[in-house]
Amino acid sequence: MSRFAFRNPVDVHFGRGCIAELPGLLEPPALVVTGATGPARTGLDAFLDHGSSIQIFAGVEPNPGAATIDAGAALAAQIGARTIVGLGGGSAMDAAKCVAQVIGSGGTLSASRQRASRGAVLRRTVRLVQVPTTAGTGSEVTRWASVWDAQRNKSSVDAEGGYADVALIDPALTDSMGPRLTAATGLDALSHAMEAIWGIHHDPVSDLYATRALELIRGNLLEAVTAPDDERRDAMALSALLAGLALSHTRSAAAHALSYGMTGRWGIAHGFAVGILCRALLPCNRRYVPERVDRILSALGADSDDEASTFVDDVFRAAGLEPTLTGLGMDPQGIEDLVEVACGSDRLDNNPGPPDRDALIEVLTSIL
Repeated sequence: MSRFAFRNPVDVHFGRGCIAELPGLLEPPALVVTGATGPARTGLDAFLDHGSSIQIFAGVEPNPGAATIDAGAALAAQIGARTIVGLGGGSAMDAAKCVAQVIGSGGTLSASRQRASRGAVLRRTVRLVQVPTTAGTGSEVTRWASVWDAQRNKSSVDAEGGYADVALIDPALTDSMGPRLTAATGLDALSHAMEAIWGIHHDPVSDLYATRALELIRGNLLEAVTAPDDERRDAMALSALLAGLALSHTRSAAAHALSYGMTGRWGIAHGFAVGILCRALLPCNRRYVPERVDRILSALGADSDDEASTFVDDVFRAAGLEPTLTGLGMDPQGIEDLVEVACGSDRLDNNPGPPDRDALIEVLTSIL
C-alpha cells in the first residue's frame, strides 16, 4: 500500500435539530451570508432575529461574483463582525468563505487576489461557520470557493482560510427542497463521490468516504426526489457530507472542468451538469482506470456502466428533465467551447488519462 496523508480541519456537527447549537457557536457580532430566500425557506428567519448581535446579508445570487463578495465584506467590516456564517447552498457558503477572507486580506476580492498573486497569504481573522440548507455541494468541508465574472467565467479562491471552523449540518433544513433542487444537489454529491474515486489523488480514506456516499445515494436519492421523508433527507445530507470530505482531499476532475461552460454560458444548474457528465465519463475513464470504475459500479449496486447510467437517467426524469445536453437547454454547437474551457482548467489534470480533446468531444457527443 502506498503512503498517504489525509487532512480535513473542519469540526463537523451533524444531526436533525442541531441547528439549535448555532447561537453557542458564534462570537458576536455575526454576519449571516445567504441568498434572498434562504432564511425564509428553512424557517430560520425568526431564529436569526437576535437584534444587533446577528445581521443578515441576503444578497448572494446563484454563482456569485466579486461585487457580491465585496458588498458582503463591506457590511461585515461595518458591523465589526467576528463571525461569518454561510447559510444556504454552495453559492452562499462559497460567498461566506470569500467574505471571511477578504475582510482580513485587503477589503475587496480584487485587492486580496492581487496580494495573493505577489505571495501574500489570504488571511481569515474571523470565525467561519457553515450551515448547508441543501444536500449536495459539500462546500461546508472544502477550502475553495467559486467566483464568477461578468462574462460568466468561473475562477476559484483556494486557501487554507476557506476551511470553516465548524460545519453545522441539520438535515431538517433540507426538508423544504422541491424535487428538482433535491435531484440537482443529489447529483452534485454523486459527482463528487465518483470523481473522488477515479481521481488521481484518491487514497484509502477518501475511497471510504466516497464509496459510502455512493451507497447512500443509490439507496435514497430517487426516493428523496419522488417521495421524501426524514430518513431519505437525513441519508442524503450524510452522503453530501461524506462526498464533500472525500473531494476536499482529491479535488474535482474532468466533469467539473467540462461543467463550467455549461453553467456559465447556458445557465445549466451545476448539479445537473456534473451529474450527466459523470454518467458520460464512465466508459471514458474505464479505459484508464477500470478498477476504479468497477468500485463505483459496486457502490451503486450496478452490474454495468449502462445500469449505472440508467440510475442517473431515472433521477433526471424524476425531476422532469431529459438526461441529454439538448434536454438541459444546451446548443449542440457549443461542444467545442466546452472542451476549450475544460482544457484550460487545472481540474482536468486530476482526471485519469487525462482525456484529450478528442476524448472529451466523444464524451459530450454521447449525451447530446
